[in-house]
Amino acid sequence: MFQPPIELLLCPEHPSQTSHVNLDLFPLLITSPSVASVLLFLLNYHRLHKPRENSILVICSSSRQHSINNALQNDINAEGSVISSFLSSLETASSIWQAASRQLSIVHVTSLPQLSAFLSIVRMEQKTFLAIWGFTEMHRLGERYSAQGLGRTLASALDACNNGRLIIGDSKSEDEFIGILNETEFLGESQAIGIDKCYARWMKSFWTVGVGEGEWSSMGHKSLVQWKEQENKCIDITITNKPL
Repeated sequence: MFQPPIELLLCPEHPSQTSHVNLDLFPLLITSPSVASVLLFLLNYHRLHKPRENSILVICSSSRQHSINNALQNDINAEGSVISSFLSSLETASSIWQAASRQLSIVHVTSLPQLSAFLSIVRMEQKTFLAIWGFTEMHRLGERYSAQGLGRTLASALDACNNGRLIIGDSKSEDEFIGILNETEFLGESQAIGIDKCYARWMKSFWTVGVGEGEWSSMGHKSLVQWKEQENKCIDITITNKPL
C-alpha cells in the first residue's frame, strides 16, 4: 500500500529507524507557512540515513534587512505547528542553524540572477539534496514570473542536481494563474496557465502542510495526513487515501 514518508515529513511519536526513502518521489514541492518544513525534512533525512554527503539549502529573500536567523525564528513563531515547535525545542534559531550546519550548506540569494548564477556553478555529485526555499516568490518579484520563467529555472536546478534529489519550498498555495511566456519576450497578452499545472510538469511529489493536517500527492496517489500535537511530537497520525 502506498504510504507518505511520515518519518521525513513530520515528527512522529515513534519514528521508524528503518525508513526507506523511494528516490522516485523526487523532485518534491513543499508548500508550508515557513521554511521550517523544508528544514525538518532535511534534518530528518540526515538523522535517519546518515549520508556521507551534506545537502544544500538555498534561501531566496530579496532583502537582508533581517538576518537569516531572525527570519527563521519569526517564521517558526508564526507557523504555530508541531513542526515549528519541534525546531523551536532546539532553543534558538542560531542553535537550529548550528545543528543544521553540520549537515547542510546554507546559501542566501537576494535576486533571481543570483539564484541562476548559483545553479550554473553548483554541482551535486557529492551532495545529498538541493533544496530551494522561496522559489515562486523570487520569480514573482522578478521579470520571469511565468510558466516559461519557472520552467527555465527548474530545468537549471534539475540539471545542477543530476541525481534528481531536488526540493522546492514555498509559503503560498499554488492556486493562481500565470502567463505562459515572460512579458519581456512576448508582445501582447499571453495566455494563462495554473501555476499548479506548471509545477506538475516538473515535480513528482507534493506536500502541502496545514495546522494538524497536510496533503501528500505522489505517483498517482493522494493522501490526507492528520495528526495531533503533544510535546513537540505528532501523535494519532492517520492517513486517508483521497481520489485524484
